[in-house]
Amino acid sequence: MSDYIDKLYLSGQEIPIRDEDAQRKLGVLDGNVSTLKSTLEDLKTATAVEKYTALAASNPRTKCAVQYYATTNEYAFFETQAFNSWNSFVYDVLPNTRYAVYGSKYPSTPTVVYMDANGEYIGHDGYDPNYTEWVAVDNNITVMTPSNCAKMVVQKLGLSTPPAAAAVTYENNLLSEVNEISGEIEKFEPVFAPDGIEQKSLSLLDGHYIGSDHVIYDISVTNYKITDDIPVNAGERIVITATVGYQTNMFYMFKNVAGGYVDGATADAAGTKTFYVTVPNGAYTLVVSAYNGSAVVGTVSSYKLKGKWTGKKWVCLGDSLTEVNSRTTLHYHDYVAEATGITVVNMGDSGSGYMNEQDLGTAFYQRAQNVPLDADVYTIFGSGNDLSQPLGTPTDTGTDTICGCVNATIDVLIGLKPTIQLGIVAPTPWVGNKPTLDDSNPMALYVKALKEICYIRSIPFLDLYHESNLRPWTAEGRAACYSKDNGGGVHPDEAGHKIIAPRFEGFLNTLLLAN
Repeated sequence: MSDYIDKLYLSGQEIPIRDEDAQRKLGVLDGNVSTLKSTLEDLKTATAVEKYTALAASNPRTKCAVQYYATTNEYAFFETQAFNSWNSFVYDVLPNTRYAVYGSKYPSTPTVVYMDANGEYIGHDGYDPNYTEWVAVDNNITVMTPSNCAKMVVQKLGLSTPPAAAAVTYENNLLSEVNEISGEIEKFEPVFAPDGIEQKSLSLLDGHYIGSDHVIYDISVTNYKITDDIPVNAGERIVITATVGYQTNMFYMFKNVAGGYVDGATADAAGTKTFYVTVPNGAYTLVVSAYNGSAVVGTVSSYKLKGKWTGKKWVCLGDSLTEVNSRTTLHYHDYVAEATGITVVNMGDSGSGYMNEQDLGTAFYQRAQNVPLDADVYTIFGSGNDLSQPLGTPTDTGTDTICGCVNATIDVLIGLKPTIQLGIVAPTPWVGNKPTLDDSNPMALYVKALKEICYIRSIPFLDLYHESNLRPWTAEGRAACYSKDNGGGVHPDEAGHKIIAPRFEGFLNTLLLAN
């Protein structure tokens, strides 16, 4: 019976989307996410088909018909010997449930009669008062049982096949295709490529910040800055790199045409963060926090397959080459975040090192105690600031030497997170510490000790002292990559950070665990 019901009622065609042409039309291969999403919604809503589970009759009665009396609104079974093919089957059913019935239509007889738990008549379906031909015809209908229904009588008159009933559920016969497209959509994410976006021109207002109450405050501290109103369009996909100087300040805020709050993001700590955002409905302008003048807003122009970077967080512990400051508007971590979508937690502090500034409580090993534990990868970058301190030996403990402080920093991090994915990065060369064959200058000896500590402690090591492609000891190198360092050769500018960013990206790629 179930096969018959399936064949009788089941309909709906599968759309052949697995072949390459159809995939391309759906945007799977060209990354047209909007087309994918539209197709997915179409599949979800338009291809649901009915699935039928045949019921077993609880009281099949052959040579029996159900007669409905319209004048008294009653029904009655009556036995007949004249027609062997008159059958009425009783089914146990649930109230408020959809059923498919395979019955017949005949003058003065309904196809379906509903009864309550006591067997009392409560309604019927399939009765056609206009049908007067004394010939039984198929009447296959889908019905919804009344709220107090417990039994359903289906009858088939004058035909050779018995009546049948099936419970109806809805199933998407393209479920695998829906899942496939959903998976394809999840593979795509916007990418903010430094050379492939349309950056918006920003005008900054000194002495302003966005409070957590969505109010813009005017203060006397000029390094608190925000952008002037940036026009936006609802549905537009944009990237925002914002910097806040105080926790609870807002990174950004969308405003409506009247200047009211629409949406935004509030910081839980001072620092820089990158957001990929779809402009919400009702948004007219955007304001971005630009503490110390650091903010970038651009329109996303391309899509990239997601990888193991998706949803990952990177803690950058370091010195002035990590900190947001006036030496560059884009740091190595900004470029990596723009290329991969990874979230950056900036823990850079100018002047600090593994040992330097320990009297201020800001040495690396001291600040390491405050790293967020929910990050996926951690790097320590630097620091030439330590060069005036005693170096010590790689096995030192305590905090009286640089090596001891390096080990103390590692101890803190492993103690906080035993499974930490940690990498240590040597400082880039300084103008007075050019690498040499004998590696006898102070920075070379410092880097050698760092590398040996990493070797004996199973910590991955990236040597940007010898392999950065930065050459601050030449006038040409300083002009090209240190333009904002007041004539020095210590702090790379945007061009310098752009050169070392791929080294960091490759290094992180070896540290990040797959999703």
